Amino acid sequence: MINAGIFYVISILLLGLSDFSEKLKKYRYIFFFLILLVIWGGNRFNGADWINYINVYRGFNDENSILNVIYLGRFEWLFSIWMWIFSRAGIPYEGFVASIALVNILCLLWVIKKVRIESIGLCLITLFLIEGWTLYHEQLRQAIALSICLVAAVHFLNNRKRLAYFLIVFSTGFHSSAFFSLLFFYVINRVLRRKNAPLSLHEIILTSLAIVSSVGIVVVAMKLGVLNLIGLSRLQEKFEYYETDQLSGSSLINVGMIAYLLGFCILLWYRKTVLRQRVAWLSFAWSMAILWCFLGPWLRIFAIFTRFEHYLIIFIPFAVCVYSSSADQNVKQIAQRTLITILFSATFFIRIALNPEHQIWVLNYQNVFVSLIFDMHLDNVDVRKDVICENFSQYDNNFCGEFSSK
Repeated sequence: MINAGIFYVISILLLGLSDFSEKLKKYRYIFFFLILLVIWGGNRFNGADWINYINVYRGFNDENSILNVIYLGRFEWLFSIWMWIFSRAGIPYEGFVASIALVNILCLLWVIKKVRIESIGLCLITLFLIEGWTLYHEQLRQAIALSICLVAAVHFLNNRKRLAYFLIVFSTGFHSSAFFSLLFFYVINRVLRRKNAPLSLHEIILTSLAIVSSVGIVVVAMKLGVLNLIGLSRLQEKFEYYETDQLSGSSLINVGMIAYLLGFCILLWYRKTVLRQRVAWLSFAWSMAILWCFLGPWLRIFAIFTRFEHYLIIFIPFAVCVYSSSADQNVKQIAQRTLITILFSATFFIRIALNPEHQIWVLNYQNVFVSLIFDMHLDNVDVRKDVICENFSQYDNNFCGEFSSK
Protein backbone atom coordinates (compact mmCIF):
# COMPACT_ATOMS: atom_id res chain seq x y z
CA MET A 1 0.00 0.00 0.00
CA ILE A 2 1.27 3.49 -0.90
CA ASN A 3 -0.25 6.92 -0.45
CA ALA A 4 -0.78 8.66 -3.79
CA GLY A 5 0.55 11.89 -2.28
CA ILE A 6 3.94 10.29 -1.54
CA PHE A 7 4.04 8.78 -5.01
CA TYR A 8 3.28 12.16 -6.56
CA VAL A 9 6.01 13.97 -4.59
CA ILE A 10 8.62 11.41 -5.64
CA SER A 11 7.48 11.58 -9.26
CA ILE A 12 7.65 15.39 -9.27
CA LEU A 13 11.18 15.38 -7.84
CA LEU A 14 12.29 12.93 -10.53
CA LEU A 15 10.66 14.96 -13.33
CA GLY A 16 12.38 18.11 -12.11
CA LEU A 17 15.87 16.59 -12.06
CA SER A 18 16.59 17.22 -15.75
CA ASP A 19 16.23 20.99 -15.36
CA PHE A 20 19.00 20.99 -12.77
CA SER A 21 21.25 18.08 -13.70
CA GLU A 22 23.56 18.65 -16.68
CA LYS A 23 24.33 14.93 -16.84
CA LEU A 24 20.66 14.07 -17.38
CA LYS A 25 19.96 16.68 -20.05
CA LYS A 26 21.63 14.60 -22.76
CA TYR A 27 19.31 11.67 -22.06
CA ARG A 28 16.36 13.57 -20.66
CA TYR A 29 13.80 12.37 -23.21
CA ILE A 30 14.60 8.76 -22.35
CA PHE A 31 14.50 9.67 -18.66
CA PHE A 32 11.10 11.37 -19.00
CA PHE A 33 9.75 8.49 -21.06
CA LEU A 34 10.66 5.93 -18.39
CA ILE A 35 9.32 8.02 -15.49
CA LEU A 36 5.98 8.71 -17.20
CA LEU A 37 5.68 5.09 -18.31
CA VAL A 38 6.01 3.94 -14.70
CA ILE A 39 3.44 6.53 -13.56
CA TRP A 40 0.79 6.17 -16.25
CA GLY A 41 1.66 2.79 -17.72
CA GLY A 42 1.71 1.15 -14.30
CA ASN A 43 -1.56 2.74 -13.22
CA ARG A 44 -3.81 -0.02 -11.87
CA PHE A 45 -7.41 0.33 -10.69
CA ASN A 46 -7.11 3.92 -9.43
CA GLY A 47 -10.13 6.16 -9.74
CA ALA A 48 -13.46 4.80 -10.95
CA ASP A 49 -13.55 4.74 -14.76
CA TRP A 50 -11.54 1.52 -14.87
CA ILE A 51 -14.59 -0.34 -13.53
CA ASN A 52 -16.45 0.36 -16.76
CA TYR A 53 -13.40 -0.33 -18.88
CA ILE A 54 -12.52 -3.68 -17.34
CA ASN A 55 -16.11 -4.94 -17.54
CA VAL A 56 -16.14 -4.26 -21.29
CA TYR A 57 -12.58 -5.59 -21.64
CA ARG A 58 -13.61 -8.92 -20.13
CA GLY A 59 -16.70 -9.11 -22.33
CA PHE A 60 -14.65 -8.56 -25.51
CA ASN A 61 -12.74 -11.76 -24.82
CA ASP A 62 -15.74 -13.73 -26.12
CA GLU A 63 -16.60 -11.37 -29.00
CA ASN A 64 -15.62 -12.69 -32.44
CA SER A 65 -17.10 -10.03 -34.72
CA ILE A 66 -15.31 -6.72 -35.15
CA LEU A 67 -18.54 -5.28 -36.58
CA ASN A 68 -20.28 -5.93 -33.28
CA VAL A 69 -17.39 -4.22 -31.53
CA ILE A 70 -17.78 -1.15 -33.74
CA TYR A 71 -21.57 -0.84 -33.85
CA LEU A 72 -22.59 -2.33 -30.52
CA GLY A 73 -19.59 -1.37 -28.42
CA ARG A 74 -20.09 0.79 -25.37
CA PHE A 75 -17.26 3.17 -26.27
CA GLU A 76 -16.08 4.99 -29.39
CA TRP A 77 -15.16 2.69 -32.25
CA LEU A 78 -11.35 3.06 -32.37
CA PHE A 79 -11.02 2.70 -28.62
CA SER A 80 -13.32 -0.33 -28.72
CA ILE A 81 -11.29 -1.98 -31.49
CA TRP A 82 -8.04 -1.36 -29.61
CA MET A 83 -9.56 -2.82 -26.45
CA TRP A 84 -10.98 -5.80 -28.38
CA ILE A 85 -7.61 -6.64 -29.99
CA PHE A 86 -5.83 -6.69 -26.63
CA SER A 87 -8.61 -8.64 -24.94
CA ARG A 88 -8.79 -11.27 -27.70
CA ALA A 89 -5.00 -11.63 -27.60
CA GLY A 90 -5.26 -12.66 -23.95
CA ILE A 91 -3.28 -9.65 -22.75
CA PRO A 92 -4.16 -8.60 -19.18
CA TYR A 93 -6.05 -5.34 -18.75
CA GLU A 94 -2.90 -3.79 -17.27
CA GLY A 95 -1.14 -4.35 -20.61
CA PHE A 96 -3.91 -2.48 -22.40
CA VAL A 97 -3.53 0.46 -19.99
CA ALA A 98 0.23 0.49 -20.57
CA SER A 99 -0.31 0.62 -24.35
CA ILE A 100 -2.54 3.69 -23.98
CA ALA A 101 0.06 5.33 -21.75
CA LEU A 102 2.78 4.57 -24.31
CA VAL A 103 0.95 6.45 -27.07
CA ASN A 104 0.15 9.36 -24.76
CA ILE A 105 3.76 9.73 -23.65
CA LEU A 106 5.15 9.53 -27.19
CA CYS A 107 2.67 12.18 -28.37
CA LEU A 108 3.43 14.53 -25.47
CA LEU A 109 7.21 14.20 -25.80
CA TRP A 110 6.96 14.69 -29.58
CA VAL A 111 4.99 17.91 -29.07
CA ILE A 112 7.42 19.14 -26.40
CA LYS A 113 10.37 18.53 -28.70
CA LYS A 114 8.72 20.15 -31.73
CA VAL A 115 7.77 23.36 -29.90
CA ARG A 116 11.26 23.50 -28.33
CA ILE A 117 10.32 23.86 -24.70
CA GLU A 118 13.28 24.89 -22.58
CA SER A 119 12.12 23.93 -19.07
CA ILE A 120 10.85 20.46 -19.96
CA GLY A 121 10.94 19.25 -16.36
CA LEU A 122 8.83 22.16 -15.12
CA CYS A 123 6.41 21.73 -18.03
CA LEU A 124 5.88 18.05 -17.23
CA ILE A 125 5.56 18.74 -13.50
CA THR A 126 2.86 21.33 -14.20
CA LEU A 127 1.09 19.02 -16.65
CA PHE A 128 1.41 16.12 -14.22
CA LEU A 129 -0.14 18.07 -11.34
CA ILE A 130 -2.98 19.54 -13.40
CA GLU A 131 -3.90 16.62 -15.67
CA GLY A 132 -1.82 13.70 -14.40
CA TRP A 133 -4.64 12.17 -12.38
CA THR A 134 -7.98 13.39 -13.71
CA LEU A 135 -7.06 12.80 -17.36
CA TYR A 136 -4.07 10.50 -17.83
CA HIS A 137 -4.80 8.24 -14.86
CA GLU A 138 -8.55 7.86 -15.21
CA GLN A 139 -10.03 9.06 -18.49
CA LEU A 140 -8.09 6.84 -20.87
CA ARG A 141 -10.27 7.52 -23.91
CA GLN A 142 -10.14 11.26 -23.65
CA ALA A 143 -6.45 11.21 -22.71
CA ILE A 144 -5.41 9.56 -25.95
CA ALA A 145 -7.83 11.71 -27.97
CA LEU A 146 -6.37 14.91 -26.49
CA SER A 147 -2.78 13.72 -27.01
CA ILE A 148 -3.53 13.19 -30.71
CA CYS A 149 -5.21 16.62 -30.88
CA LEU A 150 -2.04 18.25 -29.53
CA VAL A 151 -0.09 16.60 -32.32
CA ALA A 152 -2.70 17.92 -34.77
CA ALA A 153 -2.22 21.47 -33.43
CA VAL A 154 1.53 21.30 -34.11
CA HIS A 155 0.92 20.08 -37.65
CA PHE A 156 -1.65 22.82 -38.28
CA LEU A 157 0.81 25.42 -37.02
CA ASN A 158 3.39 24.05 -39.48
CA ASN A 159 0.88 24.40 -42.34
CA ARG A 160 0.14 20.68 -42.64
CA LYS A 161 -3.56 21.37 -42.39
CA ARG A 162 -4.96 18.29 -44.12
CA LEU A 163 -3.05 16.03 -41.78
CA ALA A 164 -4.20 18.14 -38.82
CA TYR A 165 -7.87 17.83 -39.76
CA PHE A 166 -7.45 14.09 -40.35
CA LEU A 167 -5.95 13.66 -36.88
CA ILE A 168 -8.87 15.51 -35.27
CA VAL A 169 -11.38 13.25 -37.06
CA PHE A 170 -9.23 10.24 -36.12
CA SER A 171 -9.14 11.29 -32.46
CA THR A 172 -12.96 11.35 -32.26
CA GLY A 173 -12.72 7.58 -32.66
CA PHE A 174 -11.33 7.53 -29.13
CA HIS A 175 -13.52 10.22 -27.56
CA SER A 176 -16.29 12.18 -29.23
CA SER A 177 -15.38 15.36 -27.32
CA ALA A 178 -12.31 15.72 -29.56
CA PHE A 179 -14.35 17.77 -32.04
CA PHE A 180 -13.99 20.63 -29.51
CA SER A 181 -10.32 20.81 -30.49
CA LEU A 182 -11.32 22.40 -33.82
CA LEU A 183 -11.12 25.53 -31.68
CA PHE A 184 -7.33 25.03 -31.82
CA PHE A 185 -7.30 25.83 -35.51
CA TYR A 186 -9.37 28.98 -35.15
CA VAL A 187 -7.08 30.30 -32.42
CA ILE A 188 -3.93 29.40 -34.39
CA ASN A 189 -5.24 31.27 -37.43
CA ARG A 190 -5.98 34.33 -35.27
CA VAL A 191 -2.50 34.19 -33.75
CA LEU A 192 -0.84 33.97 -37.18
CA ARG A 193 -2.91 36.90 -38.48
CA ARG A 194 -1.77 38.92 -35.47
CA LYS A 195 1.85 38.20 -36.44
CA ASN A 196 2.35 35.61 -33.68
CA ALA A 197 0.81 37.77 -30.96
CA PRO A 198 -1.71 36.19 -28.55
CA LEU A 199 -5.39 36.97 -28.79
CA SER A 200 -6.42 40.26 -27.26
CA LEU A 201 -8.75 40.19 -24.24
CA HIS A 202 -11.46 41.59 -26.51
CA GLU A 203 -11.10 38.60 -28.85
CA ILE A 204 -10.97 36.23 -25.88
CA ILE A 205 -14.27 37.60 -24.56
CA LEU A 206 -15.99 37.43 -27.96
CA THR A 207 -14.76 33.87 -28.53
CA SER A 208 -15.92 32.87 -25.06
CA LEU A 209 -19.38 34.34 -25.64
CA ALA A 210 -19.70 32.48 -28.94
CA ILE A 211 -18.79 29.17 -27.30
CA VAL A 212 -21.07 29.77 -24.30
CA SER A 213 -23.94 30.50 -26.69
CA SER A 214 -23.25 27.29 -28.61
CA VAL A 215 -23.13 25.27 -25.38
CA GLY A 216 -26.41 26.88 -24.32
CA ILE A 217 -28.10 25.75 -27.53
CA VAL A 218 -26.82 22.20 -26.98
CA VAL A 219 -28.12 22.20 -23.39
CA VAL A 220 -31.59 23.30 -24.53
CA ALA A 221 -31.57 20.59 -27.20
CA MET A 222 -30.63 17.99 -24.59
CA LYS A 223 -33.32 19.10 -22.17
CA LEU A 224 -35.91 18.86 -24.95
CA GLY A 225 -34.71 15.36 -25.86
CA VAL A 226 -33.76 16.41 -29.38
CA LEU A 227 -30.68 14.17 -29.36
CA ASN A 228 -32.86 11.06 -29.22
CA LEU A 229 -34.66 12.22 -32.37
CA ILE A 230 -31.43 12.56 -34.36
CA GLY A 231 -29.92 9.23 -33.33
CA LEU A 232 -27.68 10.46 -30.51
CA SER A 233 -29.42 8.52 -27.75
CA ARG A 234 -26.19 7.62 -25.94
CA LEU A 235 -25.24 11.27 -25.62
CA GLN A 236 -28.73 12.01 -24.33
CA GLU A 237 -28.31 9.20 -21.82
CA LYS A 238 -25.00 10.63 -20.65
CA PHE A 239 -26.53 14.06 -20.20
CA GLU A 240 -29.34 12.68 -18.06
CA TYR A 241 -26.89 10.69 -15.93
CA TYR A 242 -24.55 13.60 -15.25
CA GLU A 243 -27.42 15.99 -14.67
CA THR A 244 -28.71 13.91 -11.76
CA ASP A 245 -25.58 12.23 -10.40
CA GLN A 246 -24.31 13.87 -7.22
CA LEU A 247 -20.72 12.64 -7.34
CA SER A 248 -20.23 13.76 -10.93
CA GLY A 249 -21.74 17.11 -10.15
CA SER A 250 -19.83 17.64 -6.92
CA SER A 251 -17.04 19.43 -8.75
CA LEU A 252 -19.27 22.17 -10.14
CA ILE A 253 -19.81 25.46 -8.32
CA ASN A 254 -17.55 25.23 -5.26
CA VAL A 255 -14.29 26.51 -3.81
CA GLY A 256 -12.49 25.16 -6.89
CA MET A 257 -13.86 28.15 -8.79
CA ILE A 258 -11.03 30.20 -7.24
CA ALA A 259 -8.65 28.34 -9.56
CA TYR A 260 -10.00 30.26 -12.54
CA LEU A 261 -9.24 33.60 -10.92
CA LEU A 262 -5.77 32.47 -9.84
CA GLY A 263 -5.06 31.12 -13.31
CA PHE A 264 -6.21 34.37 -14.89
CA CYS A 265 -3.87 36.43 -12.67
CA ILE A 266 -0.89 34.15 -13.36
CA LEU A 267 -1.48 34.16 -17.11
CA LEU A 268 -1.80 37.95 -17.16
CA TRP A 269 1.56 38.07 -15.39
CA TYR A 270 3.05 36.05 -18.27
CA ARG A 271 1.39 38.10 -21.02
CA LYS A 272 4.26 40.58 -21.36
CA THR A 273 6.69 37.72 -21.88
CA VAL A 274 4.41 36.19 -24.50
CA LEU A 275 4.09 39.51 -26.35
CA ARG A 276 7.84 40.05 -26.23
CA GLN A 277 8.70 36.57 -27.51
CA ARG A 278 6.23 36.59 -30.43
CA VAL A 279 6.45 32.82 -30.84
CA ALA A 280 3.38 31.30 -32.51
CA TRP A 281 3.07 28.23 -30.28
CA LEU A 282 3.56 30.23 -27.10
CA SER A 283 0.93 32.80 -28.13
CA PHE A 284 -1.46 30.00 -29.12
CA ALA A 285 -0.94 28.13 -25.83
CA TRP A 286 -1.39 31.32 -23.79
CA SER A 287 -4.61 32.17 -25.67
CA MET A 288 -6.06 28.69 -25.10
CA ALA A 289 -5.10 28.78 -21.41
CA ILE A 290 -6.71 32.18 -20.85
CA LEU A 291 -9.84 30.91 -22.59
CA TRP A 292 -10.01 28.26 -19.87
CA CYS A 293 -10.27 31.05 -17.26
CA PHE A 294 -13.30 32.51 -19.06
CA LEU A 295 -15.00 29.32 -20.25
CA GLY A 296 -14.26 26.96 -17.36
CA PRO A 297 -16.93 28.28 -14.96
CA TRP A 298 -19.59 28.10 -17.67
CA LEU A 299 -18.64 24.59 -18.76
CA ARG A 300 -18.95 23.40 -15.16
CA ILE A 301 -22.60 24.34 -14.94
CA PHE A 302 -23.30 20.90 -16.44
CA ALA A 303 -20.94 18.09 -15.48
CA ILE A 304 -21.06 16.53 -18.94
CA PHE A 305 -19.32 19.59 -20.39
CA THR A 306 -16.44 19.59 -17.90
CA ARG A 307 -14.50 17.23 -20.20
CA PHE A 308 -14.15 20.15 -22.65
CA GLU A 309 -12.03 21.89 -20.04
CA HIS A 310 -9.22 19.44 -20.76
CA TYR A 311 -8.83 20.90 -24.26
CA LEU A 312 -8.13 24.29 -22.67
CA ILE A 313 -6.35 23.62 -19.39
CA ILE A 314 -3.81 21.30 -21.03
CA PHE A 315 -2.16 24.43 -22.47
CA ILE A 316 -1.30 26.02 -19.12
CA PRO A 317 2.00 24.07 -18.87
CA PHE A 318 2.90 25.10 -22.42
CA ALA A 319 1.94 28.73 -21.80
CA VAL A 320 4.02 29.22 -18.65
CA CYS A 321 6.99 26.90 -19.19
CA VAL A 322 8.05 27.24 -22.81
CA TYR A 323 10.42 30.12 -22.24
CA SER A 324 10.48 30.31 -18.46
CA SER A 325 14.28 30.13 -18.40
CA SER A 326 14.90 32.66 -21.19
CA ALA A 327 18.04 34.76 -20.95
CA ASP A 328 16.09 38.00 -20.43
CA GLN A 329 14.99 36.85 -16.97
CA ASN A 330 17.15 36.90 -13.87
CA VAL A 331 17.46 34.04 -11.40
CA LYS A 332 15.04 35.64 -8.94
CA GLN A 333 12.32 36.02 -11.59
CA ILE A 334 12.76 32.42 -12.73
CA ALA A 335 12.54 31.16 -9.13
CA GLN A 336 9.41 33.22 -8.44
CA ARG A 337 7.63 32.06 -11.57
CA THR A 338 8.63 28.45 -11.01
CA LEU A 339 7.38 28.45 -7.42
CA ILE A 340 4.08 30.15 -8.26
CA THR A 341 3.49 27.84 -11.23
CA ILE A 342 4.08 24.70 -9.16
CA LEU A 343 1.95 25.91 -6.23
CA PHE A 344 -0.92 26.81 -8.56
CA SER A 345 -0.69 23.44 -10.33
CA ALA A 346 -0.54 21.56 -7.03
CA THR A 347 -3.96 22.90 -6.04
CA PHE A 348 -5.55 20.64 -8.66
CA PHE A 349 -4.18 17.43 -7.16
CA ILE A 350 -4.72 18.64 -3.57
CA ARG A 351 -8.43 19.19 -4.28
CA ILE A 352 -8.66 15.65 -5.65
CA ALA A 353 -6.70 14.12 -2.77
CA LEU A 354 -8.80 15.85 -0.09
CA ASN A 355 -12.13 14.86 -1.63
CA PRO A 356 -13.74 12.27 0.71
CA GLU A 357 -15.00 10.19 -2.24
CA HIS A 358 -11.43 9.78 -3.51
CA GLN A 359 -9.79 8.65 -0.28
CA ILE A 360 -10.26 4.99 -1.09
CA TRP A 361 -7.71 5.12 -3.92
CA VAL A 362 -5.61 8.06 -2.71
CA LEU A 363 -4.67 6.22 0.50
CA ASN A 364 -4.21 2.89 -1.30
CA TYR A 365 -2.62 3.78 -4.62
CA GLN A 366 -2.01 0.84 -6.97
CA ASN A 367 0.84 0.74 -9.48
CA VAL A 368 2.05 -2.39 -11.26
CA PHE A 369 5.66 -1.30 -11.78
CA VAL A 370 6.08 0.09 -8.27
CA SER A 371 4.68 -3.16 -6.92
CA LEU A 372 7.16 -5.23 -8.94
CA ILE A 373 10.14 -3.08 -7.91
CA PHE A 374 9.34 -2.94 -4.19
CA ASP A 375 7.41 -6.23 -3.88
CA MET A 376 4.23 -4.47 -2.73
CA HIS A 377 0.77 -6.00 -2.51
CA LEU A 378 -1.77 -5.41 -5.27
CA ASP A 379 -5.48 -5.83 -4.61
CA ASN A 380 -7.41 -8.45 -6.54
CA VAL A 381 -9.52 -6.79 -9.25
CA ASP A 382 -12.85 -7.96 -7.86
CA VAL A 383 -11.90 -7.04 -4.29
CA ARG A 384 -10.79 -3.59 -5.45
CA LYS A 385 -14.01 -3.12 -7.39
CA ASP A 386 -16.18 -4.13 -4.42
CA VAL A 387 -14.33 -1.74 -2.09
CA ILE A 388 -14.70 1.20 -4.49
CA CYS A 389 -18.36 0.48 -5.25
CA GLU A 390 -19.10 0.24 -1.53
CA ASN A 391 -17.32 3.56 -1.06
CA PHE A 392 -19.55 5.14 -3.71
CA SER A 393 -22.69 3.76 -2.08
CA GLN A 394 -21.77 5.56 1.15
CA TYR A 395 -22.21 8.81 -0.76
CA ASP A 396 -25.51 7.70 -2.31
CA ASN A 397 -23.89 7.27 -5.71
CA ASN A 398 -24.79 4.25 -7.85
CA PHE A 399 -21.82 4.62 -10.18
CA CYS A 400 -21.27 0.88 -10.36
CA GLY A 401 -24.89 0.20 -11.27
CA GLU A 402 -25.61 3.11 -13.61
CA PHE A 403 -24.34 4.06 -17.02
CA SER A 404 -21.20 6.07 -16.25
CA SER A 405 -18.71 5.86 -19.09
CA LYS A 406 -17.19 9.23 -19.87
